[in-house]
Amino acid sequence: MQKHDLLQIPGKKEPDMKHLTRMILMTIMSSWTILVIVKKSKMMITVLVPLAIFMTTTYHDDAGSSDG
Repeated sequence: MQKHDLLQIPGKKEPDMKHLTRMILMTIMSSWTILVIVKKSKMMITVLVPLAIFMTTTYHDDAGSSDG
């Protein structure tokens, strides 16, 4: 009963406002992050692609060495 009462708060509007603000903040943050990624996508790709290739080659080399 208590848990149910805690979940449903008909009288108070503060928790709803807090939830709304949190949701809005999260949306703004996520959209901003997406924008930053889109803006810096070229730089990220030029950095990540060689790094990923290097990581994969190093990993494969290590795996082959340990097995051999």
